[in-house]
Amino acid sequence: MIIVNNIKKLLVFINFIFISKNIEEQISIGKIRYKLRIIKKICIGEMYKTDNTSYYKWIRSRGKFCIDLSKESNPHMIIVGMSGFGKSTLLKSLIIEMYGKGKNIIIFDAHSEHKDIVTYLNGSIYDSRYVGINILALDGMSVRERISEFVGVFKSMYGLGYIQTTKLSNCLWYCYRNKGAKSKNSLVVNEPTMSDLMNELNIFIKNARTSSEKNTLLHLKYRISLFDSDAFKNNNIDIKNLNRTTLFLTGGLNNESRYLYMHELLSRLYQTMHNKDKEKGVHTYLFIDEAQFLIDESVGESSIIRKLIEEGRKYGFGVIMATHMPTRLPKAVVANAATFITFYLREPSDILYSANILTGNKSELTNQIKSMISKLLKNQAMVITTRMRKPIVVQTDDFVTVKNRIDNFSLKDCAKFQAPKEPMLESEIREMKHLGSNSEKFVIKNVDGEEKWFMQKRGNVGIEHEVYVRKISDLLAEHKIKHRIIDNPNGPDILAYFKEKRIAIEYETGKKHILMTLDMLRRRKNKFENIVVVVNDFYFEKYKNKLKDFTIISCKDIKNLLDIFQRI
Repeated sequence: MIIVNNIKKLLVFINFIFISKNIEEQISIGKIRYKLRIIKKICIGEMYKTDNTSYYKWIRSRGKFCIDLSKESNPHMIIVGMSGFGKSTLLKSLIIEMYGKGKNIIIFDAHSEHKDIVTYLNGSIYDSRYVGINILALDGMSVRERISEFVGVFKSMYGLGYIQTTKLSNCLWYCYRNKGAKSKNSLVVNEPTMSDLMNELNIFIKNARTSSEKNTLLHLKYRISLFDSDAFKNNNIDIKNLNRTTLFLTGGLNNESRYLYMHELLSRLYQTMHNKDKEKGVHTYLFIDEAQFLIDESVGESSIIRKLIEEGRKYGFGVIMATHMPTRLPKAVVANAATFITFYLREPSDILYSANILTGNKSELTNQIKSMISKLLKNQAMVITTRMRKPIVVQTDDFVTVKNRIDNFSLKDCAKFQAPKEPMLESEIREMKHLGSNSEKFVIKNVDGEEKWFMQKRGNVGIEHEVYVRKISDLLAEHKIKHRIIDNPNGPDILAYFKEKRIAIEYETGKKHILMTLDMLRRRKNKFENIVVVVNDFYFEKYKNKLKDFTIISCKDIKNLLDIFQRI
C-alpha cells in the first residue's frame, strides 16, 4: 500500500511538471486542497470480488495548481461565485501574471475594483462619465451596417417591435443623410451624435400623422433620451492605439447605458481584431468584471461577447469574465471557455447550474459537486479545464497576499513597471538621485549598465507621480513655504500656504484622460484660492491648450514655482 501511494504521488508530480513546463503560458490559480477519487465497493462473501458500483469521494491533496494556456483548447476563462468570496481578488492576481508575461490587458470594471492596480502598472484609465464614445460613428462600417447594428442592440435591450425598429431606422438614416451621406452604402460621412438623433426624433414627432404614430415615436424618444449623455457623444477613445494596460470604468452609468457602452467598445475591438492577421498565441486579454451587465441567456448568434469568445483565439484575444449570476451565462459562451472556476454559491439554481458545467451532467458526480460548492470557504474555488476533466478545489490568494505581491516586486518585476521612457529623461533621473537616500520608497538599481528608478514600497501611484510630488515638496521646503503632501484621492497632491492663500498643486503624468482631470479641477476650484497644475513635459502643450482656466506649468519649470506663486 505504501508503494502504491508513493507511485501515485510520483505520477501527480510528473503530471504537474507536464502541465507547467511552458513557463511563458503558465498561470497560477492557487494551492490544491481537495481532489476527487473513485472508490470501488468491495463485496465480501465466499470469495473476494469487486462489485460494478463505485462512488466519488473528496480527498485532501497538496501542490500548486497551474494552467498552461497554450495547451488548453482556448484561452478563455469564466469565474463565478457570490460577492465577497474572492472573484475580484483572483482577477487582480491574473492581471498581475498576464502583465508579467507581456500580455496586453483591457479591463471592464463596474465597481472601480481594479483602478489602483492599473494606476500602478502605468496604465490608462477611462471613466465613462467623462470619456465618451460616439455610438453613431461609422468606424469603418457603412451607414447601412451601423444603422443595422444600432437598431439591433436597441431591439435586444427593449424588445422593440417591427414598427418601432422601422421608425428608428428611418430617423437614423435622416441623421446620416443630413451629415452628407449620399447612400446607405456610404463609408465616409460626417458623424452624427445622439443629440442629432434626438433632434430628428422631435421632427418626426412633430410631423406624425396619427396619435398612434406619435405615441410610438414618443416612446422611442424616452428610451433614447437616457443615452443622450457625455458617455455617448464625442469619440475620446482611440481603440486602435490603447495603452498596454487599459481600464474602462463603467460604474457611473445605469445598467442600460453600461451595456451599450461596453457593447460598443467590444464591437470596435472586434472590428480591430478582424483587421489584423491571425496569430499563434494570445497577445491580449479582456477582463470583464461583473459580466452579468453584458450577457444573459438571450444572447443570440450576433452577440458581440459570443463572437469574441468563438473567434478570439484565432486572432490572439483571450476573454476572462467574472459574474455572481452563473445562470445568466449563455450556453454558447460556456461551451467555448476552456476553464471554469466557481467560488461559493448559495442559490440552489446557481449551484445546480455550476455543478452541471463542472460534471458534464454526470448524475453520479452532481451531488458531490453541489455539496462541495455550498461548503467552499472564502478564497476557495473549484476548477475544471478541458485538459483536467475532474474538478479540484484550490485555495486562491487572499487580498493581503495579492497586495503584497503588488507592493514587493523583485528587481526583475520592477524592471517591467519603470516609468515610461518618453516622460522620464536620463537627465531628470540623475537629478532625482538624492531622493534615494531621503525616502525609503525609492531605490536605484543598475540594469544593463543603465541607472533606473524603481519603487521599493509601492503605493497607489506610479513612480513618476511620486518622485515629482517629492521634488515639488523639497523645493517648497527649500524656500520655507509651509505645505503638506495629501496622500489621498479627496485632496490635491500638495496643499501650500502662501501669503494667506491656500494653493492646491497637482502633478499630472498625462496617463489619465484630460476630461477626467478637468472634472477633478472644477470640483476643487471652489475649495482653494488657486490651483497650479504641474504637467509632464511630453503632455504639456496638450494640457495648456485644454485647461486654459488654470495655471499650467511644465515639470521642467518647477524651479520657477516661487515666481508663479508671486504672480497669482
